[in-house]
Amino acid sequence: MSLRDRAHAKAPYLLAGGGKTMEGDEKATEEQLKDVPASALAEAERPSSAPPRRTASSTRTSCGPAPPAAPASSSARSTSSTSTTSSTCAATR
Repeated sequence: MSLRDRAHAKAPYLLAGGGKTMEGDEKATEEQLKDVPASALAEAERPSSAPPRRTASSTRTSCGPAPPAAPASSSARSTSSTSTTSSTCAATR
């Protein structure tokens, strides 16, 4: 099932106010969900097709330029991370 198909299948549930809290509790009331088709409720219970998102720093795998670093004093500067990134990327190609 593509992401578009999944979104269309889950739409009645979302439009009725359905959703989960961070603890996994339902946001909508029974009254709100009474007219939602069973297929949409079932689709809402399925896990997402994508893995949970992580912070950008923990998942960065591209070989593009490194994100800008915080300014450092001239005595504390070391080699830039872009040179390390470039050599790492060249080794993985």
